[in-house]
Amino acid sequence: MYQFQEEKNFQQLTEKNKSYLNIIAGLRAVLIILAIILLICYFTTNWQIHYLILAIVVLVVFIISIPVTNKYYLDKRYLENVNLAYLRHYARREGKTSNNKGFFDKGSEFKREFSKTSLRDKYLLEDIEVFGKNSLYEILSSAKSVLGRYAFADSLCHGFDYSIKRNKENFASKAQILGNSEDIIKLEASLAFNKINQNVERETYVEDLSLKYSAKPKLSLGLIAIYIFDVLCLVLAGLSIIPLPTIILPFILNLYYATLFRDRLNTLAVNDIYDSIEANKYVLAYLAKLNLTYLDEKYTKEYFLTALKRFKRLSSLWQVLAYKNNLLFKIIFNGLICFEGLFQLLFNRLQIKESEIEEILGSIAQLENLASYANLACDYDSCLAQKGEELSFNDLNNILIKDCVTNSFSYTKGTIITGSNMSGKTTFLRTIAEAILLNNACGIVPATSFVAPNYMLYTALRIKDDLASGISSFYAEIEKIKEMLEDKTEFKKLCLIDEIFKGTNTLDRIYGAKMLIKKLEELKYDFIISTHDFELCEVPTIINYHFSETYLNEYRDIYFDYKIKEGKSQSTNAIFLLKRSGIIN
Repeated sequence: MYQFQEEKNFQQLTEKNKSYLNIIAGLRAVLIILAIILLICYFTTNWQIHYLILAIVVLVVFIISIPVTNKYYLDKRYLENVNLAYLRHYARREGKTSNNKGFFDKGSEFKREFSKTSLRDKYLLEDIEVFGKNSLYEILSSAKSVLGRYAFADSLCHGFDYSIKRNKENFASKAQILGNSEDIIKLEASLAFNKINQNVERETYVEDLSLKYSAKPKLSLGLIAIYIFDVLCLVLAGLSIIPLPTIILPFILNLYYATLFRDRLNTLAVNDIYDSIEANKYVLAYLAKLNLTYLDEKYTKEYFLTALKRFKRLSSLWQVLAYKNNLLFKIIFNGLICFEGLFQLLFNRLQIKESEIEEILGSIAQLENLASYANLACDYDSCLAQKGEELSFNDLNNILIKDCVTNSFSYTKGTIITGSNMSGKTTFLRTIAEAILLNNACGIVPATSFVAPNYMLYTALRIKDDLASGISSFYAEIEKIKEMLEDKTEFKKLCLIDEIFKGTNTLDRIYGAKMLIKKLEELKYDFIISTHDFELCEVPTIINYHFSETYLNEYRDIYFDYKIKEGKSQSTNAIFLLKRSGIIN
């Protein structure tokens, strides 16, 4: 866990920025008041022109001061982002991520989306809090951009694919270095200029940003004829050859001709897309101030400034695109110069290439992904996972549980876990599942050491019936286990099953569990199964672990240490709990 050292420096910068802004606000107020006084003098002193000139000069100075001083207002936003970044890190460390401050993103829509990709994904997302309230996504995400949020969600859900495709160790070491420096705060503050915008279609986002208007050669030639006609009418009207009111004819003609330039680009959510472009423009401006070449050698100041230049041009184009949708703008400018046709020609000439936009936004998304996983190194006791033949870890923590008791474990062969109610069996299995997902996704795990193969993970931890589909909890569990067994890939699998076949009678449950264990062993799957059936502890090919409890105050109170131990459980607590609740005597 990284100890922050520059927070006081940022607080001092915030106070200094406030002072500058107070001075700027005062100067602006003085300029406005002075301009008003000069105008009053102009109107009340026989129209003396020097007052008007001075008033105009003061107003010009005021207008010039706006872009010059905007830097300080942007710095104010950046420093506010810095403060929020610190608050997020402290909230993680205190286990208070599900608060009412509103700066943690749950990513709930991704659960619906990824549940449709495969049955395995559907079952994993049912069993593990990957998205939603108090989820891995909510706790870790630093992503705000359209592509960045999806990239982080995809890597969490499909970490196994990521671990195969990329150099996971390199990614993990970069995330760890970032998480162990104050750069993570500066990076998050820069990235936070992006705001979550769910009104933009992610699937077509880059394509929409790089769209051009459809080529209309005939209309473009007609535009020249329209302009010739407009000029001719103005000249003839100026020479009094034709009546002045007839210039309304080219105005109406221009309005009509502008309607012929209809295009898909005009139907997009222009304001939402423009807002995202503006946000990315600020992101790039502040990224250019950071030295991030240790994360990727391409992340130089020149790289971000070049990208910023392109996005400034893109921003200007989309700003006009947003303005021209205004009804008054349309009537005036299309009537005067058939603006729609002229703008489409200029837009196509100045538009940015799709490959350039994709590369720039992809870089921002990559940094958001890296920052999200760097939070593991920054806010939790974590380690770089090592690749090995068997699962083994020390002091593994569950970051979703405040003050979670850590556990150590080494897998040698198929494992059965027994223990009393509430002793920690289910939490232990979920903790392992979350650790496997994080290992596959980024290679950083909240433990002092963690070794594992590239596991393809299967789970049957939360079993629910589906009344609408007429599916009982027992059959729902069968469906999950069936999906495990039908995997024909040669990747190593880890199956985690909680309270196996609890939805059926004891004899069938024990028989079914023994047959499943035999099947898993034949398929060479690694598996950890929790159960209340001590009979499964006698299967000769498995190894036993258990959780236990201690009774205090002459058996009036019960205490759980939530520590896994070798061997099978020697106690139960169901009768004790029933008696303490008053259900039985």
